[in-house]
Amino acid sequence: MASRLTQPMSPWYRAIDLRRGEWHIADRGAVVLVQPERDDRDMYAEYLAHMGLTPICVQDADAALRLACRADIIVTELLLPGALDGYELIQRLKNSAPTGNIPIVVLTVCVWTAEQARARSAGGDAFLSKPCWPHALLRELCRMLRSTHQSTTGTKLLDGRVTISTRHHAEAIGDTNERGIATDDA
Repeated sequence: MASRLTQPMSPWYRAIDLRRGEWHIADRGAVVLVQPERDDRDMYAEYLAHMGLTPICVQDADAALRLACRADIIVTELLLPGALDGYELIQRLKNSAPTGNIPIVVLTVCVWTAEQARARSAGGDAFLSKPCWPHALLRELCRMLRSTHQSTTGTKLLDGRVTISTRHHAEAIGDTNERGIATDDA
């Protein structure tokens, strides 16, 4: 049976398909995916990898801080295990010179307006609430990557299409799971 990921159905979905020409991401853009739930990490990572990005999966803020400088964009939950929560992670990333300019997308089960305002004041650039379809996350990542990389020197804008040159390779990240997705799971 063919995977549903290999057969995009809707015209909107095809419009953001990274492989079909709207976007060309050289060397696969690296996405640090900070999600405490393994099912969430696996679902989003599998989809993002299929669509041409390089997901780096971690489950807590400490691992995210170690790997953040390798990312082109960071996706984090607000409720994280360990000493640091998502708000503190965002604040530390934004206040650090090597990671201060990396866009941060908050993907969380916290849907109250107060949490959204607190995440934005900590430095979050975008906010998505769960449940969130993987293609909605991809659309937000593409929007953030395009706006970030259009202002950098390694990016070209040709006929309304964006060519993004990334700084990192998956090989430099470490272990990969059985599907080739970079991970820092303990």
